[in-house]
Amino acid sequence: MRILLSIDDSDWTEIWSAGAGDSGSFERYLWKFVDGKPLQPRRRGLREIPARSEVSDALSADLKRRGFKFVGSTILYAFMQAVGMVNDHTRDCFRYRDLA
Repeated sequence: MRILLSIDDSDWTEIWSAGAGDSGSFERYLWKFVDGKPLQPRRRGLREIPARSEVSDALSADLKRRGFKFVGSTILYAFMQAVGMVNDHTRDCFRYRDLA
């Protein structure tokens, strides 16, 4: 929701429609960046979890090109974690196996 509310003086649907022809939906667009399945980095400890990644860098750049604001790489990496696009649970976490 924050992404949608952070577009300057424009209706987000107009911005999205103008560039979404290749994806068709925002969901398909997002999952295209991870080839349709969650990334499984197999982290050993919390210090290995980055604040951003090459994928979040690419997503950020593409959304900015499409007119979105407040879509930095760090924010988008946190978004990717929240929606399950990346499994950053450490291997010793009780949730890791369920999500791997």
